[in-house]
Amino acid sequence: MRISRDLGLLLWGNGVSTLGTSVYLVTVLLLLKDMTQSVFLLGLFQFVALIPGFLLSPLTGVLVDRSSRRTIIIRADLLRGLVMVGAAAGLAVPALRSPALVLGVSALVGAGNAFFVPAAQALIPDLVPPEDLQRANGARAASNQGFNLAGNALGGVLYTLLGAPLVFLLNGITFLLSALQEMAIRAPRDRGRAGAGVHSSLGGGRGFIRELMEGVTVVTRSSTALVVFLSQVGLFFLSPVLLLSLPFIVIDELGLSGAVVGLYFAISLAGGIVAFLLAGRVSVERVLDAPVLSLAYAMLACAFLLLGVLIFPATLLVAAFLFGLGAGTVYLYTVTWIQVRNAPELHGRLFSLLEAGNSLVAPVSYILTGLVLELLGQERRYMLFLLFALTAGAWAVRSRMQWYNDRVRV
Repeated sequence: MRISRDLGLLLWGNGVSTLGTSVYLVTVLLLLKDMTQSVFLLGLFQFVALIPGFLLSPLTGVLVDRSSRRTIIIRADLLRGLVMVGAAAGLAVPALRSPALVLGVSALVGAGNAFFVPAAQALIPDLVPPEDLQRANGARAASNQGFNLAGNALGGVLYTLLGAPLVFLLNGITFLLSALQEMAIRAPRDRGRAGAGVHSSLGGGRGFIRELMEGVTVVTRSSTALVVFLSQVGLFFLSPVLLLSLPFIVIDELGLSGAVVGLYFAISLAGGIVAFLLAGRVSVERVLDAPVLSLAYAMLACAFLLLGVLIFPATLLVAAFLFGLGAGTVYLYTVTWIQVRNAPELHGRLFSLLEAGNSLVAPVSYILTGLVLELLGQERRYMLFLLFALTAGAWAVRSRMQWYNDRVRV
């Protein structure tokens, strides 16, 4: 597939901001660890960053379907960029440098994410023909993962060399550059949708609720849709244990430098890139008709099993790669299924519902996982990994059963 001018602008703009964000996230993990030495506070940071996505999802879903998606992503990037620049100034003042400041910033950025994510995903079908959706999704995901990989690999190093204020400033600049790129996007179908405007989207409580419930009905009335949505949401239930444990495993258990933490995150992202590149070589219908979700969750189960029984630098690398490969496969399948198997006018609401599920499950999982990891301690951490391996394995079986039932009905 040849990447069009407008899709390229979206990919590059999104990619630049993704690079800054990935460096920022590694920096925050190391900054909070240096400040507090608390796994629970790392989980609290993720909770505060993600909960706006759940709280705002009823608004964002209808707004994305009734307004210009291009305008929404530009404004979201401008908001996040300005917040990051302000945070950099705050962290440079010793009296203001505190976990509370970091948590406040994460909440504001999370609010921007709540609008950006569904709008960007719903904008792609406006930029490419239907037969190119699978490859366009793969290109966007691979681009983001590539920038994520670079950012994670550099995050620990940049935090050590530059310090948190400069890293936050650089992240803010990447958001502002992303907004400039997105201003040049031309999307005729999106401009036609913009005529409805914000007032039409929100002008009447009954109409707003009716439009919101149309999206909910799509998910709840189909067992296939429910399995697809729960498979993606399940990633956000399972992933916190890896994210929260990794800095402590690498630094405290394996005795490696904090700069290496980002490299292991990068290996996980490399697994996702492999999934996106492989998917780009297969037709949309062939992917959607295969037991992809079952295979992906089997890979996640193997990753957690490795983490539960063997902790060495090499096995940690394999587990991180397997997790990224499985997670990337689930993500790409879910996004493509929404775009191909559902009407375009529902895309914003469906992506917002997906973001709401992710944003509800993830913060709760981060809080609970952080508490459990602190209670178990380093010696008994393996118990949680083994429990998650069983959970992922069970869902692999459930999704395989759904795939079989769908084939029988056909």
